[in-house]
Amino acid sequence: MRNIYKLTILMFLILGLTSASAKDVLTKQMVTNLLSKMDKTTVDLDAKALGDLLSDNVLIKIVLPKQNGKNPIVSPNKKQYISLLKQAWAKNKNYKYQRYNVNIEISNNKAITSFNAKESIQVENKTIDTYSKDQMLIEIINGKALITKVVTFLQK
Repeated sequence: MRNIYKLTILMFLILGLTSASAKDVLTKQMVTNLLSKMDKTTVDLDAKALGDLLSDNVLIKIVLPKQNGKNPIVSPNKKQYISLLKQAWAKNKNYKYQRYNVNIEISNNKAITSFNAKESIQVENKTIDTYSKDQMLIEIINGKALITKVVTFLQK
C-alpha cells in the first residue's frame, strides 16, 4: 500500500514539473495567437493593447525607403513607439491593415517570424497604401510569449 502512495506522489510531482515548465516552451500556437492579437489590436487602433504584446526592452528598427542613397533608420523605444502609434492612428480615418506571406520558424525556444504588411489610410478622399516587410523575434518572458525585436522595412 505504501508503494502505491509513493508512486502516486511521484506521478503528481512529475506532472507538476512538466506542466510548470510547459509554459516556458514556445509553441507555434503561441506565436500564431500572438500574431492574431497583434492584428486585432492594430485593426482596433489600440496602441496600448499592442504595447502589451511587446517586451519592456523590445528593440524596434524601422528602415525607411532610400533617401539620397541611404536608408534612414528610426529606432524608437517601446514608450516612444506606442506614442507614435497613438498620434498616427488618431489622425487617420478608414485605416486598414493586412498581414500576408507569414513565415514562422521556431528554434532554441525563440520564434523568428517574417511577413509582409499592407496599411491603407484615407487622406482627403485619397487612399494611401504603405507596404512593409517585417521580421520579429518572439520569446517567452515570465511565462508569456512577447515580441522582443521588430525590424520593419518600409517599401515605396
